[in-house]
Amino acid sequence: MSDAIDFWFSTGSTYTYLTVSRLEKVAAAQGVCFKWRPFSVRAIMREQNNIPFANKPIALQSATGGPLGGARVQYHLRQCMVFLDGLVFNRPEIFVGVAQQKFDEKTLELKDQATIDIIKQQLAGFEKFIRRVSGKN
Repeated sequence: MSDAIDFWFSTGSTYTYLTVSRLEKVAAAQGVCFKWRPFSVRAIMREQNNIPFANKPIALQSATGGPLGGARVQYHLRQCMVFLDGLVFNRPEIFVGVAQQKFDEKTLELKDQATIDIIKQQLAGFEKFIRRVSGKN
């Protein structure tokens, strides 16, 4: 058997799972040995000050065909953004329920005035939020 080949893999990647599940077969077929070398992409990104969402303003909106307008998924996404150190704008929340009735079938343009108004409120508030968190009041 030859010298070990360094196998660098990210501990949180779905691609790692696909590779790892095949690696033993490759090693046997090629007569090689792999030296497992895990690393954390998140740690590298922190070191480079390159973390997606970290300290960045985030506004969420969701629309679904159901009555809740994506509330459950949006609340989960909010939790994820907090974990990733994102700055989530909280109010007003935008949940567009029964969305198929609020958009024009042909143009897909939003036609529901109440929804348009609340989105305008959110965007105006989000602009103020961005200025506040960036220090550019």
